[in-house]
Amino acid sequence: MKKIVFFNQFHNGDCFVGKNYVREIVRQLPDLEFEYAHARHPDIIKDLGIKHVSLDSLPPLDRLIRVANSPNGETVYVNTWVGCWQGTLFPHGEHINFIRLHNIWREYFKHFKLDFVEDPNYYLPVIDYDQYAVSQADVWFHEHGDRPSILICNGTANSGQSRVGDLSACITKLSAELPEINIVLTHKLPLTATNIYYTDDIFAGQENDLNQIAYLAGGCDVIVGKNSGPFSYCQNAINLMNNALTFLNLSILATDCPSGGGLYKARCVHTAETNDERIANIIKVLLANPDYRGTEILA
Repeated sequence: MKKIVFFNQFHNGDCFVGKNYVREIVRQLPDLEFEYAHARHPDIIKDLGIKHVSLDSLPPLDRLIRVANSPNGETVYVNTWVGCWQGTLFPHGEHINFIRLHNIWREYFKHFKLDFVEDPNYYLPVIDYDQYAVSQADVWFHEHGDRPSILICNGTANSGQSRVGDLSACITKLSAELPEINIVLTHKLPLTATNIYYTDDIFAGQENDLNQIAYLAGGCDVIVGKNSGPFSYCQNAINLMNNALTFLNLSILATDCPSGGGLYKARCVHTAETNDERIANIIKVLLANPDYRGTEILA
């Protein structure tokens, strides 16, 4: 074996959540060559320091294949899409969290006979912000950071983890009833107000702003999302271990949240609620009770 090619045929969040396992494999096998094949923007995980290649450059690989070898045995292909483990390490129809992810990567470490740390928090995804232009977030906080901020990742959850829409009615209610709160949205809507902001505007000119949004999230008070790509990036090691942050997960099941089942310093709350007005009321409760810590399920 001379080279390992990690590949992922799916979405931004799928590439992100396992990046620290990839980083550790690279560290333990310094004599091998590594590549990462995915169809998303090359910048999404460029801080891994691995060459990004096109999926088209790989031989045909079924999406359910976990590990495959080239005919000459010199290259090993490792599927980082967690869905190839559905029905084996977690139930069909459900989604991934960091505990389930840990069980998946344990199998890959066994395959390569590598040392494995049993604490899943050891492998929480880390973003090297020195590799990304985040100064626009610093400028925004300099101008608006004197007020509490809510980041709402209101885009689509591509894997069907949530039945919540774009949260237009929720955002309208919050904006009107909490004029002293900054509301930052990751998905453009035909909504304007003095306290509504869009990451597309904050990070204008960026081809891809997922890592920048994750950085911005670290300065907010409440981060709301339904397991879209931006919300996955927000749930990184720094943010999850920040006891000043609250995550409100709007997924169907609590176990479908990346943080579901884990213990973190940040407050991680789940609700299966889909009604915009009731979601807005939950957010108001969270803002009014910042000292609560732990994991809670709101219904």
